[in-house]
Amino acid sequence: PAPGQGLRCLSYNVLSSAYEEQFEVLYPYASRWALHTARRVQYTIAEALTWQAHIICLQEVDEQLYEDAWSPTLADNFGGDFCAKGAAGVSFEGGAVFWDSERLECVATRHVVLANEAAAALSQAEADREAGVDAGDDTDNADNAVGTYLLHMKREHGSAVLAVLLRVAQTAQLICLRELATGRLMLVCNTHLYYKKHGCRERTVQAALMMRAARTFRRELAQKRGWSREPALIVAGDLNAELHDLPARFLLADGGCEADDAAWRVDESGGEAPAGQGAALRCSPALECASGLHRWTNLAGQFEGQLDWVLVERGRVSALRHAPSADENEARAATALPSEEFPSDH
Repeated sequence: PAPGQGLRCLSYNVLSSAYEEQFEVLYPYASRWALHTARRVQYTIAEALTWQAHIICLQEVDEQLYEDAWSPTLADNFGGDFCAKGAAGVSFEGGAVFWDSERLECVATRHVVLANEAAAALSQAEADREAGVDAGDDTDNADNAVGTYLLHMKREHGSAVLAVLLRVAQTAQLICLRELATGRLMLVCNTHLYYKKHGCRERTVQAALMMRAARTFRRELAQKRGWSREPALIVAGDLNAELHDLPARFLLADGGCEADDAAWRVDESGGEAPAGQGAALRCSPALECASGLHRWTNLAGQFEGQLDWVLVERGRVSALRHAPSADENEARAATALPSEEFPSDH
């Protein structure tokens, strides 16, 4: 699109080499050459640039490869930001966001460790309880609803869900951008939610924490800089959730998710969790899918499904077009992904 007439946004999980010790188990069909790190990073950079995106949101980027390959290669045309998973020095991989420096400028960034956001939400809920404040779950009090749920889990259940949320390393990488041609402001949130087969509850709460962090950041920016309107929100990343899964339904359904949803009753082992561990959560602001619905964006082993998304704030950002689905015959030429033609399993 011409300046001022739209922006192209890409989300891509590039498959970190930090997990290469597991590659032979995860991808027994892939050749050693297909999994070779130096070859894969060249292919992933080339693939990302092929889409001619103005905003590139990446997940599972090796920090060293960000410094040695991604950043130098894109430096002439893009600004960039890297967000390591968890506390500094704990992880070797994380999220990276690049923006077309001819079209966009970076106004501010914030890196949010979702475990820290969970602790902050819990502390706020405890303080609200002491003060007699009812958080509720309506839009005006949405910042507190997830904290109220965490407090309930702490007081009533001693929940394994809460324990996971307070220790895992996932982040929300927040980048406020200004479009140079129009002055329009947008807040990009890049994330990669918790991965575990039966971790749907944890991912849903992480999605709520991510939205809480995004609301807080854009509100603070607007107040500090005297903006009459907060930046429009764009969420991109690997949600480890398909459309029918609870995290995606929380983010995209008009009614959010209900406390009695059956997904809350599935524990971390796939068994039945005790009753009373669900939450009624509403997504604010309301989002809609801009990346289109696809049969799959992740094709690894026997699994296929759409885990990767670009979501935009309803009423403020709309999709002009979205990319077509990948050719499945090409993707399955070597059984599944990654392969010598496709450097990631996404």
